[in-house]
Amino acid sequence: MERKPETIYRFESFNTLTLKNLVKSCIYFGSPKSFNDPYDCAINASIHPISIGEVMQIKNSWLSDPKVPEHHKNEIVSYNNEELIGIFTQIANNVINTKRDEYSETIGVVCFTENSEDALMWAHYGDKYKGFCIEFDTKFELFKKLRKVIYLDEMPLLNPLPFFVDDQAGQFADLYNIKFSAWSYEKEWRLIHKERDTSFHYPPEAVINIYIGPLMEEPYVEVLSLIVKNKYPHANIIRGQLSNTHFKVEF
Repeated sequence: MERKPETIYRFESFNTLTLKNLVKSCIYFGSPKSFNDPYDCAINASIHPISIGEVMQIKNSWLSDPKVPEHHKNEIVSYNNEELIGIFTQIANNVINTKRDEYSETIGVVCFTENSEDALMWAHYGDKYKGFCIEFDTKFELFKKLRKVIYLDEMPLLNPLPFFVDDQAGQFADLYNIKFSAWSYEKEWRLIHKERDTSFHYPPEAVINIYIGPLMEEPYVEVLSLIVKNKYPHANIIRGQLSNTHFKVEF
């Protein structure tokens, strides 16, 4: 597992919900259905082709499992290995699709980035340069389960064995950490929770800096500054400006 960065950034728009979360020192886990990438957390994964050796492992596991009804065991032994490859492949793919749909209805995700200066990040997630960005210290408890997003050019293939003889939860969790490689500039990290629309609190000391977008209106800057000075007196408030030499925000 890749080592997480010492600090991480969270882009926010200036609105009632984000200000409320800032005042309460909490992070909101929202539904991935609101994400701007339709593939995000809705990947159509398939399984690797099942080998004869894997068929034998699955078959032996089922035959020795007391929870498998006897009539199913009799049915399994009635098929040859080639037939079982097709049957097990269909079962595994059905499980993937069912679990994916179930999880997409329930999980909550919160997204972070390694980069606070990227122009596209400010445009897409910082309310068109009018929002703000929070820098967190990742040594605190909430960030222990940060997962780095994996960027791929093709849909992933999963190991079929865990769907029959092990716990497949780990593989499903990985699916919610995969994005198309075109998004790799985001350098994204995620926290995933089993229940969406929930919030988790962090100690105020977890906030290091607050970065203010270069186009934030002055009255909003004053409101944000008052919150930060009251709630996070140790943190710096840093104004951004559009670079004259590079396509980025400078602080």
